Amino acid sequence: MATDERTPPTRRSLTFDTDETDEVVTTVLKWYDQDLQDRLDWSDRRLQRYAKLRGWLEPKQYPWPEASNVYLPLMMTDSLQMQDTLHNGVMSQRPVMNPQPFNPADQDKAETVADLLDYQLFVEQQGEEKVATLIESFVNDGTMYSLQAWIKDEQDTEQVETFPALDENVPVDFQLRTRIEGLFSEESPAAIVPGATPWAWDVKWFDDNAQAKTARVDFYAADEGRLLCVVKRTLVIFDGPSVQPKTEEDIVYPSRAENLQPPSPSNPAGAHHVALVDYPSKDEILRLIRSDYYDLPETEAIERLEQEDHALGSGRQSADDPEQHKIQRDALAGQTYGNSEIASESFTRLMVFARWDIDGDGLDENVVFWILKEHKLLLRVRLMQEMFPSREGRRPLMSEQFIPVPGQIRGIGLLELLEQIQDSMKILVDQTIDKNTLVNTPWFTFRPASGVRPEVIRMAPGEGYPLADPQRDISFPVIPNADQTMSLNLLALFNQWAERQAVIGELQFGRVPQGKASALRTTSGMMSVLQQGAARPERIIRRFFMGMAEVYTQMHELNTIYLQSKKQYRVLGMATPGADPYRMLDDPS
Repeated sequence: MATDERTPPTRRSLTFDTDETDEVVTTVLKWYDQDLQDRLDWSDRRLQRYAKLRGWLEPKQYPWPEASNVYLPLMMTDSLQMQDTLHNGVMSQRPVMNPQPFNPADQDKAETVADLLDYQLFVEQQGEEKVATLIESFVNDGTMYSLQAWIKDEQDTEQVETFPALDENVPVDFQLRTRIEGLFSEESPAAIVPGATPWAWDVKWFDDNAQAKTARVDFYAADEGRLLCVVKRTLVIFDGPSVQPKTEEDIVYPSRAENLQPPSPSNPAGAHHVALVDYPSKDEILRLIRSDYYDLPETEAIERLEQEDHALGSGRQSADDPEQHKIQRDALAGQTYGNSEIASESFTRLMVFARWDIDGDGLDENVVFWILKEHKLLLRVRLMQEMFPSREGRRPLMSEQFIPVPGQIRGIGLLELLEQIQDSMKILVDQTIDKNTLVNTPWFTFRPASGVRPEVIRMAPGEGYPLADPQRDISFPVIPNADQTMSLNLLALFNQWAERQAVIGELQFGRVPQGKASALRTTSGMMSVLQQGAARPERIIRRFFMGMAEVYTQMHELNTIYLQSKKQYRVLGMATPGADPYRMLDDPS
């Protein structure tokens, strides 16, 4: 049998002619710009809410320069309390999710799946930080998003080891070979080949998947006669399902879509297309092109990219571009972005999940486009099911709302609930402080013919001014209601409204609410009081865990396709004390 008949073909690459490529890029970028315009006003209001959350206040000149301009941390306090509650709810139990098999015969696999997914999320990719990022978006923006993709990250690394000085009575080659065998004991059998000099060696072996691997080993003299060994090889630093939280700026979709999944008869309000935005460097784009991951750019386009000094184009200067909102947020925080050459030498890359007729049969398929926005360059096209296999044909995207809005993907966040109350409280506090300022240092009037200097002056404590008739030459107005009882009552009322909106009161901060001391004397009384405010937090927690369940489901689907044999993982919290926590999955099926 011929060799080519025994070798399976590589995954098919979807290609277009020039006219089709131009049509794809033009259409997709038009969708992208239209969606950005649709959400422009919402994005501006979101930026203002975030500024209020962080206390970034504009200079205040009313009712006089340097008038009271107090930052009230109401939104920040309630937001952190809600985030902490959700984070503790997730991390209080591991594994976070316990799968329930559809087939009763797979019941014995449930524990293995739960432990493996827990290890892949919280150990291999710092899942606790990713969960915190999801919670922050869930609470503050009202919607959390994430992309689940299988990532295999290989990088050239240098491993440095030191050894004792060589024994003069033993041949050098034998000693060096022995040390190399110790370094590559896991790669068996390994072929150790001397290089051009006695101090340079090549090591070759095959990994568990029968892939040829090589490494370069060099020896150098170190301090105190010791031997320095430098191993250069390509290592897989990550190979598994990756959960990638996305901020509101970095995901763009049509208005009036209820979810990020493709539209269908069972999902009529799905999103026709979804664009994920990021800003890779020029080096990253060229590396992906040379590795044939991006297989569509032609030679002319590649040469144009290589010769370009600055990749930042006019496309990221428009007011509605997501990057501009990040730049504005940096400016409000007192930071500047874009001054360095590294910051300016970056592209806008769109990863677009869309419906497109690929095979010309008149019906749209679910596809994924990778587009370089500044150059209007199509980098890669794949059928979605080939890149992100799913039993139901779902996109590898998750979204969940804090408080759902019918007919919309974006929900209502805690900041939106509290914004108007915080604004009202800030106005009231500023007016109260300004009123105290007037009470302590009121304005005054005086007779021009008196002994007071005829210009606007400020009288300071302890100073004396000679007047012919102090009783009639100068007058200080009497400000009514000099006490602040009304302001304090209004502040207490606003605070009650805020507690009702956020469902965060004295009990949640570990204090006894006013008038509830008798109810908290018994366990049953305390539980009754706690249950009064538990309805909305319970629904919020359930919604968040629904989003986490979607993440785990998509991770599991990726494992069923891409997980390789002999996968090692560690089990947290062994039921049997002293049991071996390390496991190996010999057969992913």
